[in-house]
Amino acid sequence: MKTNKTQLIETLKKLREKTPDIEGSSIVTTNGLVIASDLMQDTDSKTFAAMAAEMTKSSNIVASELKLGRLNDTIISSSSGNIALLEIGKKAILICSLKNKANVGLALLQMQRISTQLSRLIM
Repeated sequence: MKTNKTQLIETLKKLREKTPDIEGSSIVTTNGLVIASDLMQDTDSKTFAAMAAEMTKSSNIVASELKLGRLNDTIISSSSGNIALLEIGKKAILICSLKNKANVGLALLQMQRISTQLSRLIM
């Protein structure tokens, strides 16, 4: 029988294979600890996780202060690519590194589609 971590990693790999604009992904706790990861080898997963958790926390504060309701996702755009963050329940975050000029909407759609499956594996 496969462990939850193995299933999580397999799910992340399938997400990358199904969505060519996703270069890598990780599931982290809201405290910034890595749960499972499918990142490029030159990416430090611990730093990626810690910074993503902090960005999500900051985005939630901004949404709350502006009375915008519950945060759906966070997109960070740069000259070389994008980062998409999506909360999975109250305890985890799905982070995807996207290629430059990626179809961000399609990537978010695929992330949302697997979030329920990931949520069950994390519990």
